[in-house]
Amino acid sequence: MAWRIGKVELDKIRPLDIDEILLDIANSYGDKPPKPTISNDVMRMLKRIFDHGLKLDVPQFNPASPFRPKDAGGEEQATNDPMIETEVVEFFTKLRVIPAQFSRENYLACALLIAMRQIRLSILTRFLNHNFHGNH
Repeated sequence: MAWRIGKVELDKIRPLDIDEILLDIANSYGDKPPKPTISNDVMRMLKRIFDHGLKLDVPQFNPASPFRPKDAGGEEQATNDPMIETEVVEFFTKLRVIPAQFSRENYLACALLIAMRQIRLSILTRFLNHNFHGNH
């Protein structure tokens, strides 16, 4: 964002400036890959920053307020892909490194959620593969 509005006076920042930032992030800029999800996050962050500024009577309006996800990175869709074993191992390895920030209870809750998801997928697969006409 600094490359677009970092040195611009707050009252001179317009929605077009915000649009350029969001499009740069969503569609890629320089040698950076496209990041539509990050563009949505930046849009939400800019809205909150300018809303907070309004409370402090710094800018006169919020130039990010007219934007919606379709203007930034598009509507986000949750993925429904199961984690592969290496992803699960990496996830829990990283959690073990930060025990102060991630409690044991949260660690166990994540383990339970992943285990239950795997069980659910297994049951669903068996159900979908079952022949209900008597031929197994």
